[in-house]
Amino acid sequence: MIKGYVFTSPFAVELIQQGRDEGLKLRDKGIKLATRSLINMLRIRGFDVPEQTRQRILAERDIERIEQWLERAVTATNLAEVFEEPN
Repeated sequence: MIKGYVFTSPFAVELIQQGRDEGLKLRDKGIKLATRSLINMLRIRGFDVPEQTRQRILAERDIERIEQWLERAVTATNLAEVFEEPN
């Protein structure tokens, strides 16, 4: 796509919108998979995940933050270590 070019053809506009919609669906599926993986990892590691924490995880939409939580969950000794924000 040429930068700054605006497609005016209804066909092109529809295809672009379909691509955006598919991209959003894939992103949402990835987020859902990552949050479920985090909850499962915490459970398998023996952590009791309170409902409030579970809801916080499931509500998160920032995939980078979820990935940080997953990385921390690998070595965390308690839930606070997973979710604490670095200074």
